[in-house]
Formats: sequence, C-alpha cells, structure tokens
Amino acid sequence: MARTTGSDDLYRLIHSLTLVEKSYFKKFAARHSKKGSKYLELFDAINHQREFEEALLKKNFQAYAAMKVYLFDIIMQSLLVFANDFEKQEELMRQMIYGKILQRKGLFSKSLQLLERGLEAAREGELFGLEEEFLRLRVNSAQFSWKADKIKQKRLEYFADLEGAREKQVNRDRFMKERMKIYLIKKSQEYANKSMGISENEVDLAFLKDEHAALSAGNERLRLYTLYDYYMTHEDFENAYAISLQVMQSEKKLTGAHNPNATVSSFMYALKLRINSCFDTGRISEVGGLLDKDWKRLPEAEREKPENFNFFFYMKALYYWMSGKHKEGERFFEGNIDRLMTPEYFEHYAEHLEVILPIEIVLEFSNGNYRKAILSINEYQRMNIKKSHTKYFKDCELMRILIQAEMGNYDVMEPLIRNTLRKARQLGLSGLELKFLGVLKKLTNYNTHPIFNELFELFRKSEEKVDILWIFYLRDWIESKKSKTPLAEILRSRAEGGRKISK
Repeated sequence: MARTTGSDDLYRLIHSLTLVEKSYFKKFAARHSKKGSKYLELFDAINHQREFEEALLKKNFQAYAAMKVYLFDIIMQSLLVFANDFEKQEELMRQMIYGKILQRKGLFSKSLQLLERGLEAAREGELFGLEEEFLRLRVNSAQFSWKADKIKQKRLEYFADLEGAREKQVNRDRFMKERMKIYLIKKSQEYANKSMGISENEVDLAFLKDEHAALSAGNERLRLYTLYDYYMTHEDFENAYAISLQVMQSEKKLTGAHNPNATVSSFMYALKLRINSCFDTGRISEVGGLLDKDWKRLPEAEREKPENFNFFFYMKALYYWMSGKHKEGERFFEGNIDRLMTPEYFEHYAEHLEVILPIEIVLEFSNGNYRKAILSINEYQRMNIKKSHTKYFKDCELMRILIQAEMGNYDVMEPLIRNTLRKARQLGLSGLELKFLGVLKKLTNYNTHPIFNELFELFRKSEEKVDILWIFYLRDWIESKKSKTPLAEILRSRAEGGRKISK
C-alpha cells in the first residue's frame, strides 16, 4: 500500500536504525518509560511496515498523534546515550552539557575541571564559537573560588579572553570573504563576465598582507591560501611562489610539532602549491627535489592512495619533460602505467588523461620512439577527452606531421600537411601555424638547413605562442633542428629559464 497522509519522519527514523541501535532502544525504552510496552508495540508496528501506512496505525493505536511524537523523542534520547562516535565538536558540546549540570548541582570545582579541558580542546581545534561558550561557563564555575581582591582582575582577564576568541572568528570570516571575492574575480575573468559585481578594488589586500591579523595557526593558513589565490589570479607568479614557500614552511613546523592543526591533507595541499609555483616560475630542478624528498615526508599509506599517487605521477612526468630527462620519463611511464590503469587508480587517473597522455606522447617523440608515439596518438584520439575537440584534433594532426618530418617520410608528410591546411578554418589554425605548415611543406632531404633557418626566422619575428598538446612548443623543436641539438638538451638548458607552464 502506498504512503497515506501524515509525516513519515518517524517511519524513516526507525528504518534508518541498525539492528544494534534497535536492540539498545528497546532496552532503553523499557527502563525509561512506564508505558514502554505500548510504545514498543508502536515501534514494532512501524518497524514491520514495508511502506508507511499511517491510516492503519491510527486505527490500531489510540492517541496515535501524541504517541508518535513521544516515540520519536525517546528514540533520539536513546541514540544520544548510545552514540560513541561523536565528532570533536559534538564531544565538546556534550562536555559542555556535563559542565552545566554540575554547576546546577553546586559541584563547581568538578565542573571547572571539565570546562577547562573542554576550553583547551576548543582552542587547539580552533573552534572559536565553542571557545566563547566554554569561557562563559568557566567564569560561572570559577567565580566562586575567586578572592575578593582578585575579582576585578579576573573579570578583566575573562573579557580579554572572550574578545580574543571573537576577534579570531571575525578575522577567519574576513579571510573567507576575501577568498570568495578572489574566486568570483577569477570566474569573471574566465567567462569574461563582469556581471558578478566584484571589483578587484574590493579585495582588502592590506588585511591579507597583515601578518598579525591571523591570531591562530589555522587562520594563518587561510590567510596565506587567500594571498596565493590573489597572486595567481593576477598571474603574479613570483609572489605566489614566495607565498607557497611560507605555506610549506608553516606546514613543516606544524607537522614537526605534532600540532592538531597539522594534517596530511594540509601538507599535501602545501606541497601542491609549491610544486605548481615552481613550474609557473621555471624552477624546474626544484620540483625534482620536492618530489624526491618532501613527498617522502608523507606516510607511505597516504602516498599510495590513488588520488595522491595520481598527483605525484602527473608532477613527476611533467618534471621529466621540462627538465629534459626524457628517457627517464618514458621509463617512469612504462613502470607505472599498468598500475594506473587498474580500476582503483583509473577512477582518479582518468580525470587527468587529457594532460597526462600528451606528456607520454611527447616523451616518446623526443626519445625517437616514433611508431610508439603514433600508437599513443591513436589511443588519445579514440578517447576523445579534450574539452575543445577542435584543438585536440589539430594538435594530434600537427604531432603526426612532426613525426613524419623526424622520420624523413616527406612523401607521407606532404599530403598530411595539405589535408590539414584544407581544414584550416574548421581546425582553427592560427596565422603562424598556417605559415609554419606552408614552409614545412617544402621540406625535402636536400634543403633541411635552409628550411629550418626560415622557420627559425618566422618564429623569431612573431610573439605568438604555438604549442602542441599544451606542453610541446614548436619554437623548441625548430631551435633543436636548426642547431642540430637534441630536443631534450634544449629543454635541459632551459630548466631554470623561468618559462611558465600554461595548462
């Protein structure tokens, strides 16, 4: 029978209970209700229903409306007593209730002991609202032990502590508000949408730069995160890098001190900020040290989690490409790709295929494994994962042309170029890309030197950035061919050149 009229909250509560919770409730109800048997009958009747049928319950139980309210209340009481898996805030709230009960019973000394422990825990966890409440309760219990000549001083100390807790909460709220402003500015930039009503002038940068504004370790972390977001939004990568250093140093101190504010997730986030900032500012060799040393500060179990290992794999692969360590990079892929394709890891790895697989392709290309690179391109195209299908397809076709040029298959390369030029408008080829293909089309066994000189001059005179698969810069390839220097060597020599990675 379908549900009849009336609220089904009680029905859903009863059916949400585990077998252990139901068993405990029946014992609890028998002890705490003189009419427990009648309420247990209603409990059993609802528990046996497959679908909520209120009309039948009203027929079988007199005063049903009042009974269901009482039954709901007594179930909640039993769950409160039964619960032993409270979160920190809930545990402190229960401790607060115990402190109030002891105050009412006149046991002020015992109440003060509980409240002092709760206050310390609230401060350590930076639960500022609970800290305020514990301070109020503490003064209620403590004032009975104050000496007359100390009352004024004690009350001043109490109000100073209370104001300190409030100020920390106010500043945390301000940091969060500023971070939201920066987020909205970033979204406005991404979508060219100025209708969100947030101006860069509204960001309180002076407040964010005030090192004394945080008042707590957690607030300081939030302040630095917000400053980092601000600099990244404005593409001020050097200042973002400086903030990432502060974040990393702060997390290392917290971890070393076994502070409650130190968590694996926070250290992981700090490491991500630092590594991303190194790439943004061209500090490529520094990335290697972070991945080899600081990554190992994380517990092994955390490093092996799919979401964390996926990050490590991506950063390590990118490091191998940018530092010119291409052979090591390809071996790294070969050693881990099977693991990444298992269901457990692939769930997290698949989200980043559009940036990870291109690194594999360009590493294979740089190492001269051209046939392998073509197979990887085919696999990449089959996945069709790029958000911009046009650019994704164009990049793959340009990469195929470069592979044929490297292999000296000019007869194959020429029709590939002709077909790509024919689809220029559809693919969205830029003016520089059109000129590049027009010059490359003339390449033969006998004119490689003048052709690459011409391409070098073409790119030297233009400020336009041309990349393939988001990571492979045509300028680097042309330079390597002109100077007859391996591409890996070109990248290795620029590892500290300050070139930004744009993803």
